[in-house]
Amino acid sequence: MKPKIKDSSSYPKEILPPTHMSTPNPVQEGAPYCARRVVTYNQIELHWHNFYEIDFLDGGLGTQILNGETHSFSRGTVTILGTTDFHAYTQDPENGESHPLSTYSFHFEQGFLESDMLSRFQSLAGHTYHIGDDEKYQSLLTEFQALFEECAGCRPLRDAFVRNILDRILLLLHRALDGNENTPSQSTSLPYPEMKIIEERFRQQLTASEVASAIGYSTNYFGKLFCRRYGLTFQEYLLERRLQWA
Repeated sequence: MKPKIKDSSSYPKEILPPTHMSTPNPVQEGAPYCARRVVTYNQIELHWHNFYEIDFLDGGLGTQILNGETHSFSRGTVTILGTTDFHAYTQDPENGESHPLSTYSFHFEQGFLESDMLSRFQSLAGHTYHIGDDEKYQSLLTEFQALFEECAGCRPLRDAFVRNILDRILLLLHRALDGNENTPSQSTSLPYPEMKIIEERFRQQLTASEVASAIGYSTNYFGKLFCRRYGLTFQEYLLERRLQWA
């Protein structure tokens, strides 16, 4: 199933899907991944999605809100996102119109990576990292360019090549962080903690009262809050999420 960004009608007003992303090279229908080149002078609104994402900034300056915390970012910033992470980008207004935010953004479904590499990815998720060393930055840029080139066509064994390049990106990132030159921007406090619980347990038996209890709310209050935030009842949302996963 191709990664999807949920329709904006199912989001509360303050959480909207990105509106400035484009896919210049369409991915074959049904592929479990999607490569997007994002070049914008505008804001990418706060959003979340049901797939994994890795972003690599190769131009511009700005601010990112990641899981409720604000971080500055610039060329060489890498953001790793799991299925419960929220983020938004804003261009630095002092940067001028001649310097847009320029990002390589790759999305993929959970089953695309082998389990050991997915574990590496998940260990980095929810944080931003800055690769300031020129040589390490150039190595990552080269890999992202190769990733996007491979996604652009329908050559034989494309999925295997894309997976291999993504594996190399993760290994290069781990190697770049091994020297303790990068301290990840810690962003573990989700604005809406119920989503983390739902994403972790929606495949199992799960009730609104269980989620409400886990986050310290009464069932009645949680039901009203959930409907206000997402425009759906808890059961409606849970059913929709299970149908997306099926």
